[in-house]
Amino acid sequence: MSTLLKAIVVAGFVGTGVVASGQTPTPTRQAAESKDAGAILDAARAAVANVHALSYKAAVSGVGALEGKVPSQTADVSAAKADAGGWKVYTKGSQTGEGGKSQSFEIGYDGVTARAINEADKVIFEKTVQEWPDVPTFFATQSARPVVAWEVLDEKAMDAAGKATKWLGAEKVGGEMCDVVQVGEPADHGVKYYLSQADHLPRRIDRFEALPGQEAGVRRLEIADLKLDDKSVAGTYSIAAPEGYAVRVAKRERVAGGDNERKLGDPDDTKGHLAKRGAVNEGDMAPDFSLKDKDGKNVTLADLKGKVVVMDFWGTWCPWCVKAMPQVQKVHEKYKDKDVVVLGMDVEGNAAAKPLEFMKRNKFTYNTLLDAQPATETYKVSAFPTLFVLDKTGKVIFKEEGFSPDLFEKVSKAIDGVLGPQ
Repeated sequence: MSTLLKAIVVAGFVGTGVVASGQTPTPTRQAAESKDAGAILDAARAAVANVHALSYKAAVSGVGALEGKVPSQTADVSAAKADAGGWKVYTKGSQTGEGGKSQSFEIGYDGVTARAINEADKVIFEKTVQEWPDVPTFFATQSARPVVAWEVLDEKAMDAAGKATKWLGAEKVGGEMCDVVQVGEPADHGVKYYLSQADHLPRRIDRFEALPGQEAGVRRLEIADLKLDDKSVAGTYSIAAPEGYAVRVAKRERVAGGDNERKLGDPDDTKGHLAKRGAVNEGDMAPDFSLKDKDGKNVTLADLKGKVVVMDFWGTWCPWCVKAMPQVQKVHEKYKDKDVVVLGMDVEGNAAAKPLEFMKRNKFTYNTLLDAQPATETYKVSAFPTLFVLDKTGKVIFKEEGFSPDLFEKVSKAIDGVLGPQ
């Protein structure tokens, strides 16, 4: 078929609204030449570097395989560069989940301390931040992580190191013509950025996620009414406790010989430095804890001496945790008749969360310890999920942070190293 005839055929399809068999309709895009995705991302990073404050209205929803399966959220979001480095962040909004039930959230981080208001229980949750990843993790425990454009606020904005990038064309979002750049693949939790051709900043971020046994869908963040610097709306980064509210402070463990006054942004505040200040790692003896299980029974680590213990720090708010849970269940089923105990260490920070109902609905049968935030602080867990395997003396023989597709095999190998091949 000649080039001219191909153009006529395509124009005919577009003009009549007809889509060829097997094709999916897509929003109108600029007919364009190929562009360098890397150069577009570099321009976006340069634009972010020149921004000192920003605010926007966020709307989050599920698209594709996640449509109707994740809460929809709306929020006002503000961020400003902190004196010590990094960003101060504030958001106030609400989410609507299953059954149309709505819940509100309000969270502020002032560069040192993060606080969240829980109106239902009249409680302020407070955490002193040791490193930047603690901030999105704290927002996640309050179900508010998706509304913030963390990719923009990270030390290297929209990082694409080691991932494939491609330009997918141009598309209008909220009246702005945007270059669409994908970083990584959907199956590997890639991200798609819609970057304004005018100021190079995102107006939409598509985050690929997958629930257990399902194809990857998109959790979409729409960024509207973006305002910069002097025009931005300042956030309440330091949230004061309203009268009658209790403040629940997450314990910050002091480490003998450590620098307990170091704050985020200090030159030596690196992951390696922090690990020396108390993070529990392989070869360490696991600290004791005392938590309630689903039946209200008190469970301590001391009571489990003589058994291999698997601890999975998780939350219903965490898609990575949810994706890992079938493998944790598989470990439980394989070793349930052995001297092995599998514990889900549930961390919610949200009174509306129902982890036990979630476990039952998804047929996860291993024991769950509720309100495990104190253990999270003791073990210095800063990523979810985090999984530990302890030998019969309580020593950590395996630790895994984040989702791993071969988690079952890794955990089985660690357990078999104690029990012998099963």
